[in-house]
Amino acid sequence: LVLGGYGQALEYKKIADFLTPYQNGADLYRMILKMMETLPLSSLFLLITLLCMICFYAPSFDSIAYTAACYSYRRLEEGAKPRKRVIFLWCLLLIVLPISLVFSDSSMQHIQSVSIIFAFPIGIILLLVIYSFLKDARLVISSHI
Repeated sequence: LVLGGYGQALEYKKIADFLTPYQNGADLYRMILKMMETLPLSSLFLLITLLCMICFYAPSFDSIAYTAACYSYRRLEEGAKPRKRVIFLWCLLLIVLPISLVFSDSSMQHIQSVSIIFAFPIGIILLLVIYSFLKDARLVISSHI
């Protein structure tokens, strides 16, 4: 991803060197930003990239928080919505990890390790959600037979 067609062309034409600093331990994200700075109107390009990231991230984040809030209730009647406070709590919980990783100034390996550690409990919760779904599905199927 870092050395896509544009990055490879810059390397090939000797306009910029991204591989050497990266191989010497330079931060991956700084290398991506350096590559983007070589574009014409790079500030505008970065702004458009930021807006696209927000536009694509917001609906996913909203859906995840809403789904987690729905599963937080022992019983939530069909058609009922979870309380706004519960949704907001899930939003806060789900945003803490990405923000902490962004501001931690850590290496990519460290970020991956932390992500794996945090993914383990989420995996257990996911298994419980799947179990709950299968249990409910079995009840619905048996009541219609």
